[in-house]
Amino acid sequence: MIQPGYLRTFALGVAIMFAAYLAFTSIVDPYGVSPLRLTLPGINAVKPKRLAIDRLIKPYEVWRYQPRTVFLGTSRFHQSIDPAVLDGTRFSPAYNAALPATSLWETEALLEEFFEYDKNLRVVFVELFLYNFLGDEPRRVRRSLLQFLPQTTPLFLSGTALYHSLQTVFFNVSGRPTAQVAAGGYWVPPSNHKRRLDERHTIGFYVGVHNGFLKTMTLEPKAFAVLDRMVELCRRNHAELVLVIPPTHPWDEYRLWSFGQWPILEDWTRRLSVYPNVISFSQYNEVVAERPADNMKYWNDALHLSTNLGRLMLRSFLGTSDAGIPSNLLRELTPATVEAILRERRAEMARWVAENPAYPSAFDHAKAEWRARP
Repeated sequence: MIQPGYLRTFALGVAIMFAAYLAFTSIVDPYGVSPLRLTLPGINAVKPKRLAIDRLIKPYEVWRYQPRTVFLGTSRFHQSIDPAVLDGTRFSPAYNAALPATSLWETEALLEEFFEYDKNLRVVFVELFLYNFLGDEPRRVRRSLLQFLPQTTPLFLSGTALYHSLQTVFFNVSGRPTAQVAAGGYWVPPSNHKRRLDERHTIGFYVGVHNGFLKTMTLEPKAFAVLDRMVELCRRNHAELVLVIPPTHPWDEYRLWSFGQWPILEDWTRRLSVYPNVISFSQYNEVVAERPADNMKYWNDALHLSTNLGRLMLRSFLGTSDAGIPSNLLRELTPATVEAILRERRAEMARWVAENPAYPSAFDHAKAEWRARP
């Protein structure tokens, strides 16, 4: 027999528990999606669990914030581009929608989604990364807004959201260093992070991949077809498209030089020069070719530039007059300028090799050892 009032008491208890759950997860807000938008130092200011679901969060935040400008690209943009640099300009508000290990095909699908989700979108910065032009991938089908929004329900109503809320409080109370994603969408390293170049691991990785699946490098025509579609997509949506070749540290580019694959880099650059609105930050200077140190200023590692370099890039794009910006940091890449840019880059690479013999020597020694393996 059910005692009188049992169901009423049970329903009231469930309602109180559910209200407590909603209040706790909304206040802690482990993913930064709560409409309350509360920031409580020592409670929820650091959101480490936001990073783990970046691919789900980024489209949601584009829909939620309706930015005028978005940045699309790989982890190199993800770690370096702070859109707050554009505050107060015609590009504001801006948002960094870059994702680690993103292909051109995924970038295209995201761009299609963003034009549906964000009716305020008028400027798109797309990162151009050589290694995204070397392979073919199935085209990802874009999601309509009606298909996408139900996928965000677990951000608000799930056991995982509760668990991540508890973890968020723990990280904040304990002060444990952790990486996170800033409100503008870019990666923030842990507070104890030391930016440095690790010669042994860098060389080991590069020698391995270039003796392995990158032994034969060929530019993929379908990748350029994807870029063509993105150009047309922006044209149809009356949006300005800026194609960006980010800086590359000599430690990273030496692999192409050593393996005789530098001509592929030049061919790729020439093919990009025919597209409108292409800018290159890949010229060598004291910033791009920063010397190794215990705590680098402009590089997180040999592949990933830091927000310090990203801010210089954006300020130079805006035309800011600043003695800290190298005079050759930004070059407009066109059919008329491409050969001069390539000559400069080739000469600077040769000079860097001559002036920094230790790294090339260690790299070539490791390459010879790899090839000598049975």
